[in-house]
Amino acid sequence: MEPRKHPPIYQNVPADEFTDRRELIDRLLWWAAQTPRDITPSTAIVGPRRLGKTAVLEQVYNRLFWEQDAVVPIYFSFEARPTTSTEFAWAYFANFLRQYVAFRLKDADLARLEEEKVDFRSLIALAESLTGDPIANYADKLFRLLSSPDVFLHDKLEWAIYLPRRVMEYNRGRFGPETPIFVMLDEFQDVLRINYSDGKPADTVGLYQWAVEGRKCPHFVTGSAVRLITQEVLGTGALFGRFRFIEFPPLEDVYGLELVDKLAFKHSLHVPEPTAGYLVRRCGGSPFYIRCVMLQALEQGRRAIEGEDAVSDLLAAEVTRGQIWRDWSGQLQKYFEQINSHYVARRILFHAAQFGDQRIVLEELATTVARPVEEVDRVLRQLAFADMIDSGGGFIFFNLKDPILRDFIRTQYELDVEKQPWGQVYDQLLDQYRTLQGKYADLLGALVEARIEALLNRFDGRTVPGRLFHTGEEVRLPRFAYVSDTLVKPAGGPAYQIDLQGRWREGAERWGWVVEIKHWQTPVTADVVQKFVAASTALAEEARLEGVVKWLVNRGGFTAGAIAAMQQHGIYWSGPAEINELLRMFGIERLLREET
Repeated sequence: MEPRKHPPIYQNVPADEFTDRRELIDRLLWWAAQTPRDITPSTAIVGPRRLGKTAVLEQVYNRLFWEQDAVVPIYFSFEARPTTSTEFAWAYFANFLRQYVAFRLKDADLARLEEEKVDFRSLIALAESLTGDPIANYADKLFRLLSSPDVFLHDKLEWAIYLPRRVMEYNRGRFGPETPIFVMLDEFQDVLRINYSDGKPADTVGLYQWAVEGRKCPHFVTGSAVRLITQEVLGTGALFGRFRFIEFPPLEDVYGLELVDKLAFKHSLHVPEPTAGYLVRRCGGSPFYIRCVMLQALEQGRRAIEGEDAVSDLLAAEVTRGQIWRDWSGQLQKYFEQINSHYVARRILFHAAQFGDQRIVLEELATTVARPVEEVDRVLRQLAFADMIDSGGGFIFFNLKDPILRDFIRTQYELDVEKQPWGQVYDQLLDQYRTLQGKYADLLGALVEARIEALLNRFDGRTVPGRLFHTGEEVRLPRFAYVSDTLVKPAGGPAYQIDLQGRWREGAERWGWVVEIKHWQTPVTADVVQKFVAASTALAEEARLEGVVKWLVNRGGFTAGAIAAMQQHGIYWSGPAEINELLRMFGIERLLREET
């Protein structure tokens, strides 16, 4: 029996809680596999903090470490604090050398060895034992260069950053094969926090220009301060145009529900579907917020989360004194530990929140808090690093659209600046949350639609048995360019909301796949079918489509008249059993409830 292979990087998210992201992980693994072909571009994966970007990179690194030998995986996480160029150069060099040698030797213990426990002499000896490998020619050379007091700080920084590409290219001039390396850099926006020993900003971003251009040494970076990394780091200057971008969104509703299921099972909590859906929507699909609310229930000794009141109570407790509060408070502390007055920073943050979705006007904010514009600008930039403010580059700032973060900002101000009692702040927040209840009246129907949307987004060109759509022929599931809802105007009738549509091309022809979703306990009747046909025809005419595939879904079945009408018009139809089989095919575990 083959011994168990332990992951070289311990994953922050336990395997029994990790949810979704399979498509992105597969995509990154595919790009890594293409690295030897010289076609993999450097790429930025960008999204708000606490959505799981680090967990994805950890999984990709661990799989590349054990599942293949052709491409050397390297993972490095930037520190969210000011760092000197010398500290960074040593950390970057040690990390690269340790992970490179560990991969060649398949030594997971060496790969996960903590930086302070690295014995450079032993590590260099291991590198030099890899006869014929480029790393054997660089290990001791770079160690001596970084140790020398005669080498300029800039040169040390350059050598550390250039090392992956130099190792990759070493054999090029010797008529040998290059060494493909797949570099993953987490929280890349903190590259801006690297300074020389005299406090002046190091030109780290500029140095990365040459490093990231090697197609056999692509750099895949993540960023949490979205505008900061897309505009100030990658959207201007030396790195402009050198990265492709992948958006890292919150969990889709169907996967948010799946995460609730996993946590509920793990912790023996009962969370019925309407409540689970409400929890997912209120948390905005954030796995971190969802996990915090579930654990708050355990802290309170609950065995169930039932009803919107329960979710509101748990969220209010989390925002005012739970893990969500501790996490965001830690962010404030971390980024303002060098600022003398936390009071001023909190006032600026609170009053900035009053601008809502509008651009924050520095002059107005400075007048409100009675501080110089320069100080307000400096504080807002620090808040952008803390991912509490959206930076658009220059003097442009916006508030983030995270409603829970905005609640935290307000309650933090009330607790720390206005010195209101915790109970009063909690009650006010709970009253606010209760005003939001009841706004998800058709939540069950929306959750069914979320499952179908997740399904359409995963169609990949495969063919499936026709019985799943009540047709005698196999059905091809095309890969859609996009999936959305839309509004059409059938001839002689009122406007009609199409629940979901997918668009794709067959050569020069444009096609559409239209879905009508009912979550009725009663059967769909023929008149519903006729209205659906009219809407589909209107869509084909308005969008000038070559044809439209029509699909009708209902929990409660279809009358004989409806079935006859669907057969007449060539409409596919499915119930919960067929939908669940399709969901399983695409790895979606949150299934529809089937009637018994």
